[in-house]
Amino acid sequence: MKKANVILLITFLVVSCQEKSEVYQQLVHVDSLLYKNFVDSANNILSDIKLQTTRDSAYFFVLNAETEYRQSKEMKVDKINFSINYYNKHLDNRNLANAYYYWACAWLIRDSISNDVVMALKSAELIAEKTTDNSLKNKICSALAYVNASVGEKNAALKYAKREYYYAKKINCRRDIAYALLRLSEAYKEVEKIDSAEYYILQCKNLAKEVNNNDKSFIYNLLGECFIDNDTKIAEEFFRTALRYKKIPNAYNNLASIFYSKHDTVNWKKYCDSALANAWYDIKITILSDIAQKNYEANNFAAYKQTTDKIIKTMNDWCNNEKENYSLEIQHKFDYEKQKNDYQRKILVYIVVLIVLIILAFNGIIIYKRRMQTKLETITELNGLKLSILENGRIIYDKINNCQPISDDKNDWINCVYYFYIKNSNADKILGIYNDLTIADQIFIIADDFLKKADEDIANIFDIETVTVRTRRSKLKKKLK
Repeated sequence: MKKANVILLITFLVVSCQEKSEVYQQLVHVDSLLYKNFVDSANNILSDIKLQTTRDSAYFFVLNAETEYRQSKEMKVDKINFSINYYNKHLDNRNLANAYYYWACAWLIRDSISNDVVMALKSAELIAEKTTDNSLKNKICSALAYVNASVGEKNAALKYAKREYYYAKKINCRRDIAYALLRLSEAYKEVEKIDSAEYYILQCKNLAKEVNNNDKSFIYNLLGECFIDNDTKIAEEFFRTALRYKKIPNAYNNLASIFYSKHDTVNWKKYCDSALANAWYDIKITILSDIAQKNYEANNFAAYKQTTDKIIKTMNDWCNNEKENYSLEIQHKFDYEKQKNDYQRKILVYIVVLIVLIILAFNGIIIYKRRMQTKLETITELNGLKLSILENGRIIYDKINNCQPISDDKNDWINCVYYFYIKNSNADKILGIYNDLTIADQIFIIADDFLKKADEDIANIFDIETVTVRTRRSKLKKKLK
């Protein structure tokens, strides 16, 4: 009887192991399909798998997260946490690094970058170094390049972009090489090494078909920027191609600059508005600054004032947004560290991670303070420029009001007109309806029609004869009919 029970037990264990082995082999096959970029096929197999063990479940959740990420779907963080906890206990470096990586991706796909995300990627990087999987190292470096670029760490972004390119060439995958070339070009552009940026994006052009449609837009936009100074026709075609794949603000802004150079203000305004509709704070400030400069050059002071006010509001919104995000990062930081304690049982690894955390925290505080200081200085500088222009304009305006000569102050007449716009709510009704008035004409109208100065006073103000005042008034009336 006992012998029969032993045989039954052995049979049961053998069958259980075979079942587990069969599921695991399916998961290994899915892993290979994802490596070859057969995402739909991998997804079909995963949808039919029946999970039976925690080992298979941990592997399944990592592969499923990768499939969802590659299909641009939101991933379930709690499932990835299950895999992290399992592989922390069983010390499977490759799958643990993958789990940390896709945990970070679950938030990146939601456009959320926090200390938690950075620390997850740094943990993935540290663990992946213990493996020989260059594909894993490539995608982790790619994510770190993207994150550093997003938070303004230009040199770190370039460092990781170079490492991404190194691993992409190691595994000789055209898709990964294309993405690495794109990331390298963007990183070199940010550190203002334009020759290198153009070199890598021109190489990337031949591999553009390997990337997804959304990312094609960034490739074609950068290609357009290579030609914008020398051949606007080719550049314009590249920008329009970029927008066919995705409506990115930079492409709209580049098209706007081309139309402005052609003096086509209608299309310039249309593409500026399109760029502003979807732009993040830093790009929006750049676009608004260009618009403000062009309005100032065109003597359109009402539009200039409106745009500078938008710039200041956008800068304040950006500062407030970063304050809120930074507070959230500090609150969640230690919760994330608790999640990693199981893997950090080895004292050396624990010390290394703790040191990295402290360095990142201090660097984060320093970087945050520097950014806030820079933005406040920019706002102060912009306000100072406005005050300087207004002060010069007020001096000329007071001279006119007191019937003092202003012929020696012609360089500041434009500031007087701007001061008049700021201080008088009906300035548009007085001056704004006339499109072809010179600055001198506008000053004359302010003295004659608005301040009601006598002919003798106007003659003294402009240092001209009284009869010239009447002649000029007559010419202006004919011009404004």
